[in-house]
Amino acid sequence: MRWLAQVSVLGLFLVSCATAPPVSQSPTLPFGEFIDQVLDPLAGTIADERIQHAQAELNAGQLSPSLLSLLGLTLGSQGSVLGDGFARLQNSSIEQVSAYLDAQRHPLKKEALALFTKRAKSIGDQYSVCVEGAERRYGVMDGKFVRLADGPGPCDTT
Repeated sequence: MRWLAQVSVLGLFLVSCATAPPVSQSPTLPFGEFIDQVLDPLAGTIADERIQHAQAELNAGQLSPSLLSLLGLTLGSQGSVLGDGFARLQNSSIEQVSAYLDAQRHPLKKEALALFTKRAKSIGDQYSVCVEGAERRYGVMDGKFVRLADGPGPCDTT
């Protein structure tokens, strides 16, 4: 008789585990919530990483295409720097250029957010967005977005 009670409890436990709703079966939050909870912080992280990388290159004396782009400059075919801001760059200290790069953080975040918002799509009860060549998918659990396994990708780079 005692073993019957143990088997019953075990059976109920297994049934309750098997019927727990997966992450993606929760109702989908509105797209605005996806922007607020996922895309906006993601855009901020991307902008921060790009600015930090550019400042490290600046401090190392490297003029990479990404650094030049953030400074509004381009590299010419002969390896020369082109753009209206080149004279300003030549006459500025590393600290001044670094401060200028730091001021580009917000516009860069805004640009990334606009790009992510444009690329985001709803797939059933999930959202996805292309970030750095990977299709990131998000589902809802307890009113919050959680990252799921990446989609099949590859997709556009950021």
